[in-house]
Amino acid sequence: MAWGDMPESVRKRYTWENGILSLGRTMISDYYVRPVQRLLSPSGEKEYLEIQYVVGEEETVYTLIMETDAFTSMELPMGMMCNDYKRSSRGELLILLKMQMRQLPAPDWYIDSVGWHFIENQWIYCAGNEIFSPDPQLAVNISQDIYGKFQIRYDDTAPEEILESMQSLIRLNCIPANLCLVYLVTGLLRSLFFSVDIPPRFLLYISGSTGTYKTTIAKYFFDIYSRGDGTSFASEDFTSSEAALQSRIQEFRDCVFILDDLSPGVNSRETMRKQNVANNFIRTAANCEKRLIKSGNRVQGEGFACSIAITAENILELESLVNRTLLIDMDKYPLNQETLGFFLHYPSLVPSFVRIFLMWAAENTELICRSIRLFWDNYRENSESETPPDHPRLRDTMNILSISTQILIYFFELYNPKVKEMADCFVEALDVVQKDEEHVLRGLHSQTVKYDISREIVNLVNTRQIMQTMPAFGGEAYIHKEYLYIQPKYLLEQLEKVINDEEFSVHKLSSYLGKKGLLVKDNSRDYTKKNSNGKRYYQIDLKRLEEETNMYLMTEP
Repeated sequence: MAWGDMPESVRKRYTWENGILSLGRTMISDYYVRPVQRLLSPSGEKEYLEIQYVVGEEETVYTLIMETDAFTSMELPMGMMCNDYKRSSRGELLILLKMQMRQLPAPDWYIDSVGWHFIENQWIYCAGNEIFSPDPQLAVNISQDIYGKFQIRYDDTAPEEILESMQSLIRLNCIPANLCLVYLVTGLLRSLFFSVDIPPRFLLYISGSTGTYKTTIAKYFFDIYSRGDGTSFASEDFTSSEAALQSRIQEFRDCVFILDDLSPGVNSRETMRKQNVANNFIRTAANCEKRLIKSGNRVQGEGFACSIAITAENILELESLVNRTLLIDMDKYPLNQETLGFFLHYPSLVPSFVRIFLMWAAENTELICRSIRLFWDNYRENSESETPPDHPRLRDTMNILSISTQILIYFFELYNPKVKEMADCFVEALDVVQKDEEHVLRGLHSQTVKYDISREIVNLVNTRQIMQTMPAFGGEAYIHKEYLYIQPKYLLEQLEKVINDEEFSVHKLSSYLGKKGLLVKDNSRDYTKKNSNGKRYYQIDLKRLEEETNMYLMTEP
């Protein structure tokens, strides 16, 4: 009888007879709870309890794992059919639980997400139903939600054959394929980059016309986990809301999540919505920051723990966004029939390769982290003595990819010392895409060389030419909580003092600020917001303005 194993202090306070838990003469419920084990997440932010619900006269046992803080609001599992005799019974059950927890041993480790976790001074990688660890004896519990959902869909081919096939793919010298492979490795090592304070601050953007196999190549390289029904796992399209997409992405760590098919919507409003969602994701992922999103009456949002790949029919048209991406133009570098045939012949090559790579990486995390730091410091020391390039953020992106390439080549050398030809393929791909992206950036910059409205606004604020009042007084312009509130006509008047353009208008100014993502709009999608004084203002995000211009705003009085 399970009740006989309860602590003496519990049996003195409560009675359990004929399947009824009572406190004195007061019946509490037809079940009781027993904590089995405390569990701690590697981040230290959450603690879990493994709890047994013992139900009815038959003492049927149901076992659940839940966050400790969630116990008081946890509904009973379906099928238990228990009756709370009083509303206060939940409080008594919580007391019963706490009385038993004093005797529980120190918490064990509990993983509730895929990816890298730092446990007992070592990195381990959780791939759902598999753990890659340098210590096979390490005791780790995996959430059933993760264990039953995620599985790397590898085949049983011998590791030597898999590595040989991957090297054959690299030697086809397909630029998009080799760039996707390097980006995949960067995603797999993402937490290790972060651990040495070198966060990858960019994402992958695959553009091209319809029929250029954008989705094909993205899913071939990044769709690592199987779902059971054969559908793509780490992939969603842009039809869902931004909040839904962000919630879905939070399931993933240290892999690449595909946001697929950024294409024109059924109307202009839908097109703008999809583009705004993409812009927000690019900035959030590339800035390694949290982005708050309102979902109903709830505000949610976390920083992404995985890398992002976007497939799109159009190329980016904002310099600030291009700076945050690795661009692959499938119109310029189409997949040839030989590469497509290779994909068809080896459908599980990349997941099988990932599994082998993770086995090696888990045993060599210290070496990988030291190498990342060493390569980065060497790059920084050498770049300081050179004339800075026009696009420092792009330079950082390419050097992070170069570091991933060097780690990848070192991994291959363990199995095949003759890898120089492969190394040359990666160097060529990285060099080509850097030149292409610099060309795009120069073209975008030349379109705005006449004047840069964002920079002029910063200059007007910093030189106090925009006269600010206290927020409580309203006025034509004021700063409140990291936003510049300014009336459109007043901003236009100040800009006209430094911009010589007869066609410059409020409409052009509104369009410019909106496309740059600098404005907070009202619910009607108007470019301005009505304040309590009844007047309409641009609400300009000062943080984004600084990002856009790479200038510092002197907003203090």
